[in-house]
Amino acid sequence: IKSIPADEPESNSEYVKKLRAQLEEQNNMINTLRVKEKPPVIVENVERAIPNVAKLDDSTNEFKELATKVANIIEGVVKDSEGKLVPNATLIIKDSKLHPVRAMRSTNLGKFVTTTALQNGDYTLEVSKGDLKFDSVDFSLDGKESKAMEIYAN
Repeated sequence: IKSIPADEPESNSEYVKKLRAQLEEQNNMINTLRVKEKPPVIVENVERAIPNVAKLDDSTNEFKELATKVANIIEGVVKDSEGKLVPNATLIIKDSKLHPVRAMRSTNLGKFVTTTALQNGDYTLEVSKGDLKFDSVDFSLDGKESKAMEIYAN
């Protein structure tokens, strides 16, 4: 920042004008670089986009879980050794060469679901959460609907 000499009043006003012009130019550049907020994505067919959804049963006024309708989607619930739900558990699905292909966290209700279908093949599911210990789960996919998994800590 350049200091403005106090004994030169004419040059001070010119310098202030230049500074204001530079500041306005910088503000214009910043405004053009700002990322505009994207509109929300609207999903028309929620059951297809999120295969594991619940539906309100009008007769009982309870939510009933819909079965997975997409082949090779993995879903389930994580529980501790006493059967209590385990929120925010980390789940990693690895292929037959033990390369990670999906990673996710269980919800506050211990539920998990892959958002996209996996390829046919053999997989291993590894679960971790703090001090809890889980055995890895081996499973195969063959293009059919999968049953929900219940993963228990040791």
